[in-house]
Amino acid sequence: WWDEDTAYRHSIVLGNNGHVNHFDKLDEVTRTLQNQACVMPNSWFRQNPQQPIKRLVIYAHGGLNSEADAIQRARAMGRYFLGNGCYPLFLVWKCGLLESIKNILADNSDSGTAGKAGGIRDWINDKITDPIVEKTIGRPFARPLWTEMKENAELAAENGRGGDLLTDALLALAGSWGENFELHLIGHSAGSIILGRLLSNLKQKNLTRHIKSVHLYAPACTVAFANRYYAPHDEIMNRLYLHILADQQERDDNVAYLYQKSLLYFISNALESDAHIPILGLANVYDPDFAGWDGTSDTSEALTNWRNAMTISQLKERMTFHGEEKFIARKGNGADVREKADNPSHGGFDNNVEVIGKTLERITGTDTLTLPVDDLVGF
Repeated sequence: WWDEDTAYRHSIVLGNNGHVNHFDKLDEVTRTLQNQACVMPNSWFRQNPQQPIKRLVIYAHGGLNSEADAIQRARAMGRYFLGNGCYPLFLVWKCGLLESIKNILADNSDSGTAGKAGGIRDWINDKITDPIVEKTIGRPFARPLWTEMKENAELAAENGRGGDLLTDALLALAGSWGENFELHLIGHSAGSIILGRLLSNLKQKNLTRHIKSVHLYAPACTVAFANRYYAPHDEIMNRLYLHILADQQERDDNVAYLYQKSLLYFISNALESDAHIPILGLANVYDPDFAGWDGTSDTSEALTNWRNAMTISQLKERMTFHGEEKFIARKGNGADVREKADNPSHGGFDNNVEVIGKTLERITGTDTLTLPVDDLVGF
């Protein structure tokens, strides 16, 4: 693993309203990201002349975990990017939304919510619990936090804030390497939201041509958001890869053990403006026979537009639906290292050695990684 200092050198930490929350010593003086996102990767590129293509990867964490948890992810994952010739920058949201939602669910589950003696925990197996959790806990308590997080992503694209400063630095870096510079984007869960906004900054600075791949794991943005920020860019849609949890696995997942489906279901049913909004990472979006959405004309139009964009870009060829029984977090070696596998879950994609390994193969254009991804346990 990286040490914590190394992880922070590779992490752009954003706080409230999209402002940079953690500058390194040199950038602290200028209040830019020129050192962290231009000078340091440029130096690393020059120290590795055997790599003719200079690849920088932006990994956008979900925005749902705490800063400490996000730094742990960077510590565990960073070596695999550098070891395969890619300079990573982890885009960290200082949010902790998931912990907040879990606390809200836990607090209300013990307080007799919805008039049930003993609270939700005593009747959690009843099929009616999820709708009640959505209405009595999700909408009044968790939805404002989700809305604030999305607003932070939007504000990060504003002048002088995180996304703007980052793309300023990338513009300078691209100027040093020209067509040899490649940019690759990875977003997990709500990372799809901040990346969507970042695409606007990149397009504004004529950097879209450097984007060679975009990988979204269980994207938590709405389909309408994807239509607005992803679909208009043909070059992005043609290089987009989606990893989606199969619907049965979504239904077998849970949020804080109280909500008996995945976080994406909770977002769709309780956290967005209307209930049953199509979320890009839900497998049902790609099932034309599914009729469980809110039924409004706006939703129908959003689904039609996204499916048309998929057809034009042949996106289905670059989609993976994960219906496997286990996610492999550590590969065994048949001797002293034992394999570790977990149940598939919304949060498990960046612990999945096969998903991260396949992503790196696509980025580097090789079937054999220099440093194979074999252990993502511990975060």
